Amino acid sequence: MCSMTACLLLGALCAGLPGCADVDDPAAAAEAAAVRFTAALAEPGTRSLGLVMGLVVLLSWLAQSVTGLVTYNEEQLRDLEEPLSWGTYISSAEFWNRTLQNWQSELLAVASMVVLSVCLRQRGSPESKPVGSAHTATGVEG
Repeated sequence: MCSMTACLLLGALCAGLPGCADVDDPAAAAEAAAVRFTAALAEPGTRSLGLVMGLVVLLSWLAQSVTGLVTYNEEQLRDLEEPLSWGTYISSAEFWNRTLQNWQSELLAVASMVVLSVCLRQRGSPESKPVGSAHTATGVEG
């Protein structure tokens, strides 16, 4: 049996998914969500790309927080001010400002690559549509 809060959270995760129990019964919804979660973990190959990419994002964010802390503390010491702990730094506006600036530039680069690769063509590229084909044509061949 789970606590009421855990049941409600797991029930919310399960809500609307096919095969889930009725959300009016938090315990049944929590049990269904736990079964789905356990099944997903039991077959890591089915979610390996998402798991690896999530791990890469978390590790790069951790590395960014550590290097940002070092840089911020160097600036603090240069100004004869107290350095911050890692916990204090990741809750500071400085960390979130740097994080959002980094994500903004990365998302802009990826989004522009996606949009441009859909709209533009490269002669001879196996990833590109043929130069003369319509934009509505797909890469599926009969």
